[in-house]
Amino acid sequence: MRIQREFADDLLISNQEALHCIVSNLIRNAKESIEENGGRGTIGLCARRINHHVIFEVSDTGKGIDAEAVKSIFDPFYTTKENGTGLGLSIVKKIVESLDGEITVRNNSGSGTTFTISIPAFN
Repeated sequence: MRIQREFADDLLISNQEALHCIVSNLIRNAKESIEENGGRGTIGLCARRINHHVIFEVSDTGKGIDAEAVKSIFDPFYTTKENGTGLGLSIVKKIVESLDGEITVRNNSGSGTTFTISIPAFN
């Protein structure tokens, strides 16, 4: 498993602890998805500033998310994992919203998933 990182130099984040919680949960999910897909793959981390927002992307080349599941993945207690609680992505969304941000998810063509988080930049 590989991790690719691309971070802009001009990023200022007001709540680094919240951001750590968000990104670590998404990385853990990406790792599990790759492991379920044979264990060989890449996790991509990208952070850049666009105007007055910081955009974070966490992508993977794992098994992807079923189109029907995408509709529910942020709902509390929704899980597709045998031992999952269904709280991780729900908590991630709540934290993002508490930072006046947005989170979206898309399946990548071929395989994998990308989560995109947009939060206001700290000036």
